[in-house]
Amino acid sequence: MFFLHPGQTHNWELSDDIEGYIFFHSREFYDKQYSRKSVTDFHMFHSTQYPPYLQLADSDISSTLTFFKRLLHEAPLSSLNSAEKVTSLIDVFYLDMLNLMVLSKNNPAKKSSTYTRKIKQLEQLIDAHYKRHHLAKEYAQMLHVSPKHLNRMCDQTLGKTTTQLIHDRILLEAKRMLVHPKTQLTQVSEELGFKDYAYFSRWFKKKCELTPSLFKQQYT
Repeated sequence: MFFLHPGQTHNWELSDDIEGYIFFHSREFYDKQYSRKSVTDFHMFHSTQYPPYLQLADSDISSTLTFFKRLLHEAPLSSLNSAEKVTSLIDVFYLDMLNLMVLSKNNPAKKSSTYTRKIKQLEQLIDAHYKRHHLAKEYAQMLHVSPKHLNRMCDQTLGKTTTQLIHDRILLEAKRMLVHPKTQLTQVSEELGFKDYAYFSRWFKKKCELTPSLFKQQYT
């Protein structure tokens, strides 16, 4: 199982012998059915503490296939309560997947549970402010901890620095914007808070080994 965050840029190269299901829905489709829940409450769609994949045991594959077949049977949404029914199926399925993920021996979050709550707060702050705040010390100040301590929490929990987490989020949004055919290169730079396009271009190339313009040509 592979999980994509809402709005995540992605690209697949599938072999001829691949078998499986691809299932997409918008964040709004799920969220509008619940007043106090969001799809990002499921860690695999938000938290970097959980890997975006899950290796299913043989015993879990059958129930997973049953879910997708039932979902296909319910679609298209032909009646007034179809959306609610489909969302309920999705909700139970995500709960099952999250439970398997938490129990997985490869789950890195189990190794550093002391910092879990703080890292989740950091992720939420980065998601809210990454366009204007690019420095680790700014997020440390928001969380009322020292930059050194915040960096230690990130390293022990995720194996990354605070700066890497911030840059990962900026890069994800940059790619998402660049693949949109109508987005101008300078517009991406300005919206993401870079002082000028030349600096953004150098930063992006360092991360992707492609300039923004070449990335846009390749993926649009």
